[in-house]
Amino acid sequence: MNNAPEENDSAVGKDTSDNEEKYRLLAENSIDCIWQMDAALTFRYLSPSLYDILGFYPEEWIGTTIFKHASWRQSFRMARYALHALKNYKTFKYIVFETHMPNKQGQEVPLEIRGRILFSKHGLPVGLQGTTRDISDRKQAEAVREKLIKDLEQRNAEMEQIAYAFSHDLKTPLVTIESFLNLLKREFFQGNDHNFDDYTARIANAAKKMHQLLDGLLELSYAGITVTERQPIDLIELIAEAQAILEIPIGFTKARIEVDQNIPLIYGDRNQWLRVIVNLLDNAVKFRNPAVPPHIRIRFHNNGGQGVVCIEDNGIGIRKEYSEKIFALFHKLDRGSEGNGIGLTIVKRIIELHGGKIWVVPNAGGTGSSFCFTVQTHPVH
Repeated sequence: MNNAPEENDSAVGKDTSDNEEKYRLLAENSIDCIWQMDAALTFRYLSPSLYDILGFYPEEWIGTTIFKHASWRQSFRMARYALHALKNYKTFKYIVFETHMPNKQGQEVPLEIRGRILFSKHGLPVGLQGTTRDISDRKQAEAVREKLIKDLEQRNAEMEQIAYAFSHDLKTPLVTIESFLNLLKREFFQGNDHNFDDYTARIANAAKKMHQLLDGLLELSYAGITVTERQPIDLIELIAEAQAILEIPIGFTKARIEVDQNIPLIYGDRNQWLRVIVNLLDNAVKFRNPAVPPHIRIRFHNNGGQGVVCIEDNGIGIRKEYSEKIFALFHKLDRGSEGNGIGLTIVKRIIELHGGKIWVVPNAGGTGSSFCFTVQTHPVH
């Protein structure tokens, strides 16, 4: 009987030891970093997964605060959450938030942090304990999903424009053909052929218009929905190839083309980028100021680490209110000009497939315009 309390104490001690061992094994084998900090926000324990997530050994952080390892903005945000939790410990449940922290190489790593209040045996808050998880894969998956959603929305918008083209733009030349065929039929039976040449010319023009629209839709489908290959491309060499393709209109208009020689290699599908350059140069020559020969400048600059190419011209220019509309399917500012109104739509699609964007701005002085687009100057894996 007298040995019972000693046996109970021994059992409790053994249970406590077993629980501590289980906690240690759990912490050391978790893919998340398990941590504890005191009320002064000083780290008292970190599991070995800290090294896998941020490249630091736990010993490098123990005894330090978060202010040593994150930016002031990030540290202040995390400290505010922690102090709020400790202050409101009676009603507070847990912390869950996302942030970024630099790893040992200085690269920002997206993290999910979860924490709970750590209580003393008297029920008072003495610190926090929780987990830190690397959510890089999740963020990449979210980025891919957002891009897919954006691409789908863009394709849906294009399908609506194509549906409109079939219901309106293609219907218009068909109505014209039908109308003038009926007129020809009626006048034929009346023995009147005075309008024959005029009517047949109108029918031919309507058929040509319909042919251009159908060609445009076919060309859009050939533009693709993915980049089939990404290879290094000498853009200066590609511009020279585009000039060779456009040799006749360039020579006829006496166009002068200047190209920056500091353009680095870009990465992507060579045939698709050739299509972009040919289209933009062709537009710069086509929509020229009739009073002067075309003068086209191709410039390159870095904008926050991102490569930007600008094709500047001295042509008729584009008013600001049309800077977005010109990229719409079948949209033509000059209805009497050549083409089917689909070239810039294809250019925009190709550039976006390469992760870039394109925009147009009027040149200073109101003469001409500049088409600028971003390019990838580093390999994409």
